[in-house]
Amino acid sequence: MELSEPRPAPTPLPALGRRLVAFNLLMLVLVAALVWISQSASRRNHTERAEVATENIAAGLAQTILAELDRVDIGLRNVALDLEPDFSAGSPDAARVEALLAQQLALLPQLESIRIADAQGVVRYGRGVAEAPRVDVSDREYFVQAREGRSPGPVVSGPMQARISQQWVVAVARPLRDAGGDFVGVVYANVAAERFARLIEGVDLGRGGAVTLRGSGLAVLARRSVGSTSPVETGSSMVSAELKARLAAQLTLAVSRPMRHSTAWSALPPTGASARRRSWWSPGWRPTTFSMHGGCRRAR
Repeated sequence: MELSEPRPAPTPLPALGRRLVAFNLLMLVLVAALVWISQSASRRNHTERAEVATENIAAGLAQTILAELDRVDIGLRNVALDLEPDFSAGSPDAARVEALLAQQLALLPQLESIRIADAQGVVRYGRGVAEAPRVDVSDREYFVQAREGRSPGPVVSGPMQARISQQWVVAVARPLRDAGGDFVGVVYANVAAERFARLIEGVDLGRGGAVTLRGSGLAVLARRSVGSTSPVETGSSMVSAELKARLAAQLTLAVSRPMRHSTAWSALPPTGASARRRSWWSPGWRPTTFSMHGGCRRAR
């Protein structure tokens, strides 16, 4: 039986070789740290840019909505001022009232209707009223607030289903008073929910973004999601607990950036606006979602 020759013991690595290995490891760690710092800075930069873009979307959308409702309110004020002498003298002439409402409706084609309810909440004037059964809006929030004078400006409420047309609308209302200041009714305009959907069609959301408008009770008024064909559940009030908590605290603006998700909140009276914008970095990065939500504090 032949015995194998014993192998020589491994020669210890020279000190110079050990230094080279340690140097290479150190360089590897430094390169990895530099890559991490560069990627983190890039992500922070994209995050801040996306937050600014999202805030600009919500702010611009809020201004568009406010301008739209201001135009409606001007029409309501004109009606209220024109009819004040008529109500002071007694019951106004029906033909004159209908002509006045038709005139304002022609000037504001975005309206579904403009009507007048008496002091008891019974709708007396407006398109479609004569053909419809007796309609009572005394339980509507806009009527209650207008009657009680809670707001010096217009009362905005909705979305809700109109009782004559059965369409989803947002109501803008103003109280009617006689020369003595006594409450004699409400003039209100119904703005169709489709009108708000058209207002957000031109918003640049980027790839995969979404925008949602919410009204009273955080109910969905209009929604647009890039690439989505799902129907909009108008009137749905399902919201996250975070959104409810933010609005309960009456927060006007706050920005939080947990991990890869960033959220900016802003109160946008008189309706709520929510915009979500997605931003992609280099290949391999997950999309980061940026959100801005606004809630109505004036028309609840």
